[in-house]
Amino acid sequence: GYISVNSADEPCPFFKTALMTSGISLLRMASKKIFPSASFLAKEFNLRASHCEPITHETARRWLKGLAIPKFDKLLLLRSWLDLDLNALGLPSLEATVKKNQLQKDLLARQEAFVARTQSIKEALEVLMREVERLEATLEGLAA
Repeated sequence: GYISVNSADEPCPFFKTALMTSGISLLRMASKKIFPSASFLAKEFNLRASHCEPITHETARRWLKGLAIPKFDKLLLLRSWLDLDLNALGLPSLEATVKKNQLQKDLLARQEAFVARTQSIKEALEVLMREVERLEATLEGLAA
């Protein structure tokens, strides 16, 4: 399940840092430049993937090589499995991400409310303009 690598084959800095700072004793072998193989990572990840889609060997290989970064749900699994500090990896904390998502939802709700109010105002102005046109027509009829 583990491969010994030379410096050219080491995992990308993201996973190298993740593996070297994780709380999993097996992965502490990273300090000796022994990292898990892609098939080992995929197998172990998938054993724990009850709340997200499993990954393929190719996905694990791409993660390890830095050709792809895990999506948020998979990062959460990696965080809990490997006892990772996502902040130490340069990623926002779960709390910051949740807050950002909530702010985005709030902004969208405010934008939708604004559009609805604007539509209501537009409709009210259209009604008012029709009433003004009707009154102008009535006044023209009285003046004639």
